[in-house]
Amino acid sequence: MGIADHAGILADHPLADEWLEAMGMPPREGVMPKPIHEHQGSKYIRVIRSAVPQSEHDYDSESAIIVDVYCVLEAFGVTCPARQHAIKKLLAAGLREKGSQLDDLIGAEAAISRAIELQQVREGLDAIEQERVEQEALREFRSKQAKAE
Repeated sequence: MGIADHAGILADHPLADEWLEAMGMPPREGVMPKPIHEHQGSKYIRVIRSAVPQSEHDYDSESAIIVDVYCVLEAFGVTCPARQHAIKKLLAAGLREKGSQLDDLIGAEAAISRAIELQQVREGLDAIEQERVEQEALREFRSKQAKAE
């Protein structure tokens, strides 16, 4: 999800239009989408502060930003669905009203196991493709060498 999907969160922030403009989006106009804090995704919203403060004032509430787990996944480029599922379970263990912390940890473990399987397949296919490319290059080299003789 991009910032456009979370425009409702920004609606009340004094810098909302500036942020939207920086993202190449039009300023807030007309009807805003339903803010995330008004539906069930609100359990994933967190206020965080910068990891790299630019000044002593960066630790106050005005420098904080509002994110959800999906913003974090996007920011870190997590595209594997199994990894996404595991991370979501780990970040919100026991908070999702779908079981205890232990239930979520067990679910995350299963999702990580599946992510490992998927990665092994991806890397295996990458190795097979690499070998195919190398074999093709070797055939072309030999063919050119034979023609030169």
